[in-house]
Amino acid sequence: MGNVKATRATERAGVNYVRTTLDSINQIVQETSSSNDFGEDLYVNLVENDSRTGDLILIQVKSGPSYKRSDGYRIPVGDHLEFWKNCNVPIFGVVYDVDEEVAYWVNISEYLATETLSSAIKVARVPERQLTRTNASNFISHAIEFCANWHRASRPLIARRLQAASSNNQRFVGRMEARQILHDFLHEDAYTCAIISGIAGTGKTALAQVSAADAINAFPGGVIFIDMHGFATSSRRGQARDAYRTLLMALGLDSADIPDRHGEQAALYHLTLHMLAETNKPVLVVFDNVADPSQVVDLIPSSPPHKALVTSREKLSYFVDAYHLLIPELAPTESATLLEGALEATSAKRTVNTTDPEVIRLSNLCGNLPLALRISAGILAEDPHLSIADLNAELAERRSALDVLQHGDLAVRAALITSYARLPQDRRHDFTSLAIIPSPEFALSSAATVWQSDQRTARQNLRRLAETLLIEPAGAPERWRMHDLVYAFAEEQLEDVSPEKRSAATASLMDLFVEHVQNANWQLRPDRGEEHRAKAFANAQDAISWFGQELSTLTELIERGFALGEDGTENAYLIAMNLVEYLGRTRQADRAVYVGERALDAAKQLKDVERQCRALNNLGLALTAANRLAEARQKLLKAVAIAERRGYRKLVAGPLISLSAVQRGLEGPAAAIPTLQQAVSYAFAVGEDHGIAAALTNLGMAYREAGRNDLAVQTLQQALPFHHASRDHGNTGSGYTNLGLALTAIGHLTDAVQAFKLGMMFYKKAYDRHGEACAELGLGRALARKGNISEAKPFLRSALTAAQELADKRLEGEALMEYGHLARVLGDLAAADRYFSLSAAAYEDAGYTDAASALEEIRRELHSSG
Repeated sequence: MGNVKATRATERAGVNYVRTTLDSINQIVQETSSSNDFGEDLYVNLVENDSRTGDLILIQVKSGPSYKRSDGYRIPVGDHLEFWKNCNVPIFGVVYDVDEEVAYWVNISEYLATETLSSAIKVARVPERQLTRTNASNFISHAIEFCANWHRASRPLIARRLQAASSNNQRFVGRMEARQILHDFLHEDAYTCAIISGIAGTGKTALAQVSAADAINAFPGGVIFIDMHGFATSSRRGQARDAYRTLLMALGLDSADIPDRHGEQAALYHLTLHMLAETNKPVLVVFDNVADPSQVVDLIPSSPPHKALVTSREKLSYFVDAYHLLIPELAPTESATLLEGALEATSAKRTVNTTDPEVIRLSNLCGNLPLALRISAGILAEDPHLSIADLNAELAERRSALDVLQHGDLAVRAALITSYARLPQDRRHDFTSLAIIPSPEFALSSAATVWQSDQRTARQNLRRLAETLLIEPAGAPERWRMHDLVYAFAEEQLEDVSPEKRSAATASLMDLFVEHVQNANWQLRPDRGEEHRAKAFANAQDAISWFGQELSTLTELIERGFALGEDGTENAYLIAMNLVEYLGRTRQADRAVYVGERALDAAKQLKDVERQCRALNNLGLALTAANRLAEARQKLLKAVAIAERRGYRKLVAGPLISLSAVQRGLEGPAAAIPTLQQAVSYAFAVGEDHGIAAALTNLGMAYREAGRNDLAVQTLQQALPFHHASRDHGNTGSGYTNLGLALTAIGHLTDAVQAFKLGMMFYKKAYDRHGEACAELGLGRALARKGNISEAKPFLRSALTAAQELADKRLEGEALMEYGHLARVLGDLAAADRYFSLSAAAYEDAGYTDAASALEEIRRELHSSG
């Protein structure tokens, strides 16, 4: 017994060492359950510059002399290999040397991807891998950088607001006790989060949705549903960092108002929830299909009155403060009632006697699981001559062949195989072919394409498949979906389809999406000409919605294109290049970098130098947006060099303009002026309105930032006719707003007011709330300078509110500073001092220390004069 206690003490020593070391540098660390060894001991929410990055890592800790070797240390793999390989967050290992009281770390996820695996993972005994209080920040920096690359191509998620109870709620069967428990949870303050767990097919999602819809009036801030795809393949599994943007949009924010950095998105998400709580507007968020705590630990609202429901096939014991509700199979009588209702909902209108022993046996063969029961109902509806006894015989035979599977999967899989085997050959092919579409949710046009049929025929075939309950309408017009287990089953059946047919269908699907993505991109870039005008997209918002629905499919098709020869690679390039504007508008910087890299890869494989130049420019822009300025400069300089060397005159101005943004960030605005003057020359030589407008506006901005305001006004005014000719509302708004700033600087306030109003108008047309707030701030400032105080205040207030909602500390600092100047003019020195103090703090938080210092000097002047 003493040896056991000593071993546990040694293990605890290592965990305590790592936890206290990371605590000392302000990381957020939580221990996992000590009763199980799943391959991780600590969860760490990464923190950088006192703000969460939105990333989480797991750490496995080993302690004691048994892990020490002559050339370092070893972490045994044991039973953890599959968990470590398939985990959707990075895993790190730490070995604590008890004798020397020092620890060394290894990136297990990176190791498994790059090293030949034996029975143990090597941990090098080198200074750069040492973990102490003095160098722990190096470990965290590595983890943050690794996480950024780890998540770059993760699945796009979609959050949607649930509406009032629907007819589906009326068809919901049983679970009265569970529904009452969830009703009490949603209307009381004891818990913030409830975990609904159970095996596959128990109806956890339906229970969460019906309970949320029943309580919708208790949550005036909204009821939001988001599928985290935790049990899909790793490429489809959702991550917390990818959920912030879509959750914020579901909460009512415009995509253009959401910052790029995940840490800032996290801060804005929780700030928005806090503001809704302050105004007594509680929110309920339903996180569906969660496999791992890391997917939602940073997303769950932190305090009342907000609530969260989480569904999972795992117990998620990590959430010790949550209410845990385990969902068992249905009772036999409930199963029979569900089967009866499912049959009545089909067009066959077939009825059953719920007390019939064969119905009870069917329920038992289906494991009393709703998903298996609905599939069985679909089988009976399809074949009115099939007796329940005969179906039971088929299911029993399937189950005997699948008895190595766990209970839930066994029942569902047996029902799926039976349903599939009973489909006519052509419909079986239709069902299987849907798995060629790289998403369980898809559009009618995608189904028609993989089936090589017209849309009318495809619509009829989808409705026939829906009668089998293998697919269902997705809620939006002409969109369909499968349960993730059904989709996984369909993917398995693809092995029976020849590689040639699969490749041909994928190629056709890529052709379809190239056409769609070009049409959608036209709506976002009307300056690019009429050749891709699409009646299918009424406006930019319509196109943005489509991009959001199909982003997962588009991203996967880019990857698949590389395996389809030259044509597939070209389509991969076209899809990637036409995603740039959407990803920029929705500020998905990391995904834009990934897509930019794949576009460049495609251009290289095609040996198309002109396309490489275009891809390098887009990649440079994405890297700039991701604040990776040194990498951006390298790509953009290469783009300029290729364009000049090859004589691609029309391709030189773009990379030069992009390069100027990097120079302004790294060296200051004066350094960018020669580059932009060169860009203007190239733009005029080519003669395209959009290029000329962009070059002149950026040059005017650089002049203004460098203090050369007369030149700035002249240059920005010169740009305006080209902006109007290009029909790009966002850039036109930028042109007018920058002109307003330059006019304010030289005292032409009446003209500045008019410029800012036009800037607001064009930004509003472009759905750009951030740009609109900048124009509002400039307008408020100009009106105040003119002495129109009462007219200025609403614009300043609107700009400040937007800055706070967007978590833009620089813009917030500017707005608060204007409030301070206004209070000073009105003689309220105490209010002025308060606003200047708040402004200085905001600038400090944003990293603008010079502005913060200047404001402190203003405050000292106020105090001395007071």
